[in-house]
Amino acid sequence: MAVVWLVGQVAESERLVAALQRHGLEVSPFMGAPDELLRRTYDTRGLVYVDSMEPRGRALLASAAARSLPIVARGGEEDVTPGLPLGPELDAEAQAHHLADLLRRPAELRRYPRVPLRRALRIGDGHCHTRNISLYGVRLEGTPPLPAGDFVGEFELPGAEKTVVRLVAREVGRTPDAVALRCRPERDLDLVLWIHTLLAALEQSPLHGEVDPFGPLFAAD
Repeated sequence: MAVVWLVGQVAESERLVAALQRHGLEVSPFMGAPDELLRRTYDTRGLVYVDSMEPRGRALLASAAARSLPIVARGGEEDVTPGLPLGPELDAEAQAHHLADLLRRPAELRRYPRVPLRRALRIGDGHCHTRNISLYGVRLEGTPPLPAGDFVGEFELPGAEKTVVRLVAREVGRTPDAVALRCRPERDLDLVLWIHTLLAALEQSPLHGEVDPFGPLFAAD
């Protein structure tokens, strides 16, 4: 189920919460720090709905984390506010309709470049190899058997010293010659190493050398 995190006065609107729930969405009011919201949304399908006209919303939109969050801003100005703006004049039902429509679209709210990188991935006692990686996913070569549900894989980093990134992964797709995993780093250190690995791979890619993997947050196909 997709999640809508509410920040600011929108989190206090009982009508909006009820309308979102009628659309089959999970609603989670949020009052914590931007970095904590970034961790919560890391591998979850959903969006952050922010009221840009009040202090908590403005603080989130001004934070560094805002550039890596799937944001819709109530009252935000296009090309100024991170994410997509939504008119402040809309009633609760109209707001919920627009948010649900965004989440129903087949494309992801954010575009994450996928770059070729062949490295070993150890899962339990077995090994397989990645074909390419992105911020939130890995595509494996072949069709190795994988555990059901979430499992931990150890991704071997390039370099002379043996260093691994521990990824919490889940199979989300399978073709005759590849398997797609959704993944997230297990610890903060794993997250840092994973981002550095992705950035290094992007720099070496003739197609993605100038790509910012954290934006634009909303991009049309």
